[in-house]
Amino acid sequence: MIFQVRFCSSLIGFYTRQRLRGIVILCESADNTVENPIKRCRTVLLSALSHSLRLLGHTSSTAIKARSKKTKVEQQRSTDPKKTKTVIMITLYEFPPAFGLTNASPFALKLEAYCKLAKIEYQVKYRIDSEKMPKKKFPVALINNELVADSNIILAQLDQTAQLDASLSDEQHALGYLIKELVEEKLYWCLVYSRWVDDAFWPTTKAELFSEMPGILKLFVPNLVRKNLIKSIYAQGLGRHSRTQIYDFAIEAVAHLANLLGEKPYFVSDYMTQYDCAAYATLTNLLNGKLETSIKAAIEQKPNLVAYINRCYESCGV
Repeated sequence: MIFQVRFCSSLIGFYTRQRLRGIVILCESADNTVENPIKRCRTVLLSALSHSLRLLGHTSSTAIKARSKKTKVEQQRSTDPKKTKTVIMITLYEFPPAFGLTNASPFALKLEAYCKLAKIEYQVKYRIDSEKMPKKKFPVALINNELVADSNIILAQLDQTAQLDASLSDEQHALGYLIKELVEEKLYWCLVYSRWVDDAFWPTTKAELFSEMPGILKLFVPNLVRKNLIKSIYAQGLGRHSRTQIYDFAIEAVAHLANLLGEKPYFVSDYMTQYDCAAYATLTNLLNGKLETSIKAAIEQKPNLVAYINRCYESCGV
């Protein structure tokens, strides 16, 4: 077992040195659900995709190059006309895009959306190896020469200066927090399940994330990564349920979100807030992420949610 893991690590090291675009995930993550022998490996086989749980994103090298040129200094856009000044310049480290999205990680997409709204200048640098990053996961932000990990911690630090939602009441903040928790702790894991566990959609995920991997690695790396993701989802709790139950959980959450939104333009205010950034990032992944799941069908049956997703895109531009 240990020899096999070391052998995999060597091959992955070669793969990353060649700077091929794709996703290889190895452990050394903060997730304690992975087997100890694998934890001793380099973080290029499972950590990048244990945080494809916080990840989920990659695309072709051509698309990545085009995206890199576009996002060196991103255009700023704000829904709230009161926000007119640039706050700070930061660098976001993320996995490359995938599934036809700006980023297939809802957490990375949430940060980009927030930066657009808050008029924060930023650049994106794509990485596939999170081993040397704080907490060994993406996204990570370089703020005032300090690397900060975890999207919620990053956003909280940025908001101390940007104060995008300073006008919200305590009640609005409380409602926004509950919405964020629903999408990031319930819907997000259903998204992960659909991409990594569901046999119906695994071929699409495999093609999106591993298509440019060298042939010898394709023989075992995708399935090894998937196996460890399945273990993580089981340990989280969602993976203990049946396929039907998991999708029913997600469809129920979608229905509640649609009812909560109603005819309002956004969930807690008349402009797009940080909480909408979180909701939008997960919902657009479910609606526009190439997988024809029953969750996508449920969203499509809620015209107000579809309009909301489109409205958020028009507001933040990512």
